[in-house]
Amino acid sequence: MKPKSIANLAFLLCLLFAAPKNLNAASAPAAKTVMVYYMPWYAAKPHSSAWGWHWTMDHFNPDELTALGERQIASWYYPLIGPYDSADPAVLEYHVLLMKLGGIDGVIVDWYGNEDFLDYRENSRRTSALFNYTRKAGLKFSISYEDQTIQHMIDGGYVTTNDAIVRAQQAMLYLQTNFLSDASFLRWQSKPVLLNFGPQYFKAGNDWPAISRCWSRPTGPPSLPRTTFCPAPRAPSIGRPCG
Repeated sequence: MKPKSIANLAFLLCLLFAAPKNLNAASAPAAKTVMVYYMPWYAAKPHSSAWGWHWTMDHFNPDELTALGERQIASWYYPLIGPYDSADPAVLEYHVLLMKLGGIDGVIVDWYGNEDFLDYRENSRRTSALFNYTRKAGLKFSISYEDQTIQHMIDGGYVTTNDAIVRAQQAMLYLQTNFLSDASFLRWQSKPVLLNFGPQYFKAGNDWPAISRCWSRPTGPPSLPRTTFCPAPRAPSIGRPCG
């Protein structure tokens, strides 16, 4: 090695080790919580009897292989483990372990409610199954409520516009009873954080205050902390905190 190269290497080493050993901990930025957004709606053979719509989208046939030997799926990207089923325990454990090893703090699930309409209730069951694994791994979890589901149920004749607020209140009560008081539920300033993917249906100024009033009823955990309800992925609050 030439003398000039040795000198340059020595200079770089000096820069590397010249930093002060004892940094003021107060000056270090606070650690940020890193959450991943998760869709629970994938159904695949052989765990399920048929391929789910989110793999086919009425166009692709996963039973057919491409020139690369991959199944035809409605996705630009091909999963390393192939098209998977979101209810498969092996898949859930695998996904959660990847999050844990990758330094992820928790998961936010896109939630359509628990109504017996389309695949909403099945996806809600899959969400609960995922949370069983995130708890075991010591990860946090949260919910992003899709209020567009109300419009879908109206269009499908499952509910009427007059039922919209009540249906959303039922969804909130379900969350309160099953998730919000869970020790693993994501919190900000000691409050459970519930996100909204939108709003897409409830846009009037009095909609969310009307929906949140359901939480003042004696249903679910009576000691539920006040809840931060904000649109995803933005943080400003919409409506008043529930409770």
